Amino acid sequence: MDPSLIQILIGAGSTIIAAAIASLLSLQAVRIQERRQKDATETENAEKVSNMAVKLIEPLENRIVKLEKKIKDLEQERDDLKDWAERLCCQVRDMGGTPVRFEEKTRPIK
Repeated sequence: MDPSLIQILIGAGSTIIAAAIASLLSLQAVRIQERRQKDATETENAEKVSNMAVKLIEPLENRIVKLEKKIKDLEQERDDLKDWAERLCCQVRDMGGTPVRFEEKTRPIK
């Protein structure tokens, strides 16, 4: 075989191999870019969901705080009324009377 033909074949083979390597590297670069873009999109979506959740949760947390305060106030009022009722019963007994029996009413749960 002619040495110049061998050099041409080697040169052509080297060009094909170089082109194949360049194509593979290019494909890999595209895949990496797509993965980064996908990760960025997923991160952005996660942030949006998180922000929406916070916007929904904050008013509920504020409402819970208000309701807990109201419950505490109502429990204090109930305790004060029980003490007052007990004192009234003692006054009625001291005057020789019999206090009216307390009957707890059942209330439907709303």
